[in-house]
Amino acid sequence: YGIMAKAYKNTVDKQEVYDYLMTKPGMTDIKAKGIMANIQAESEFYSDAKEPNVDNPGIGLFQHTYPARKSAFKEAVPDWETNWKGQIDFAMQEDEMKGYMAKDFENTADSTEYFMKKFENPQDQSQAAIDGRIAHVDTLGITTTNPVAITEPEYDPATDPVVVDPVVADPVVVDPVVVDPEEEVVVTPQNQTVLDADG
Repeated sequence: YGIMAKAYKNTVDKQEVYDYLMTKPGMTDIKAKGIMANIQAESEFYSDAKEPNVDNPGIGLFQHTYPARKSAFKEAVPDWETNWKGQIDFAMQEDEMKGYMAKDFENTADSTEYFMKKFENPQDQSQAAIDGRIAHVDTLGITTTNPVAITEPEYDPATDPVVVDPVVADPVVVDPVVVDPEEEVVVTPQNQTVLDADG
């Protein structure tokens, strides 16, 4: 991990990665940044990153290293060097990611550390290594969004019911439109005699 992959060419735009992560079910701003801080540490956002000078190199954005995991990754994303979305899609279905997505994190420090230890699992898990990854959050340079804000109601029915009730349940608003007094003068067997007498 930590490849310093200056020799690699397929760098991925961080904003695009963030925006794509935010389309995933259950994703939050805090979780997306935790993932991205680790991508920065692992591959510096080079989709074609390959760990140098080791017998079993880590590859890709997440530096998949363990033989079985890496084999499954290469089978699922054969064009991994250029297919960064495929790399993220593969990661999203891994058990380690599912565990991460099931968690609620209060801040990006917590999400970054958890992702490092449970998903990436690098050899160096010292506090210095953790702090280094957390520091990456502030260097991402992305415009963030939080989908939760979109779904929050603009009013609280418990404390502000006046906003809703008068519009929905005021019969005075509805009845004058529906009932037309002209329609009461209709020739029926019951009023035929009255109309004949008047006319």
